Amino acid sequence: MTQWYFTANKTPPCEIVYVHWADIETNGGPGWCNPEELEEWALQPPVDFHTTGFLVYDARPDYIVVAETLGTEECSAMTKIPCAVIKELLILEPK
Repeated sequence: MTQWYFTANKTPPCEIVYVHWADIETNGGPGWCNPEELEEWALQPPVDFHTTGFLVYDARPDYIVVAETLGTEECSAMTKIPCAVIKELLILEPK
């Protein structure tokens, strides 16, 4: 899908995808941080997430946008995922 789902011809519906991706994390508040206090956190690998939903916008190789639920005029929350953190992207086929 190269167009935004809600302005494109909605037939056929957009693809359903499964995305395995690594989270981007930030630790620390405003102001300067003590690196010794952040070392344990920094040495841990990022958390992996798994998202399944409707591919409402495909801007690869930069990012994709996935929605959980679609209506004709409204939708649920959406997740924008940078392609750099995607470990696996599958287009799901109905059985």
